[in-house]
Amino acid sequence: MAETTGPGHATELARQASNEHRQLVVACGGDGTLNEIVNGLATSQNGSRPALALLPGGTANILAKEINLPWDIPSAAEKLVRGEIREIALGLATPLQQPEKKKYFLA
Repeated sequence: MAETTGPGHATELARQASNEHRQLVVACGGDGTLNEIVNGLATSQNGSRPALALLPGGTANILAKEINLPWDIPSAAEKLVRGEIREIALGLATPLQQPEKKKYFLA
């Protein structure tokens, strides 16, 4: 378990989980935290990509709404235990003038 300490930290933690060949990353947060984690997992270079589970928090949490995940954490955690792994498409936005600043997003 790790708590983020500021912007970019969730990306770093997700990349570390992938490098350690973890099987599952559980995110508890909103859209921003989830986006950082997705970018950390998607840019992993070791061929290992843990599954990602979501316990919704934050303000809007669009993904949780889209996949009909209960808003309260205990109910979402209960679904997580009985859930199945599914693939979700990622989009990639690449600024033309600064391609090194590319970012993945959940499509």
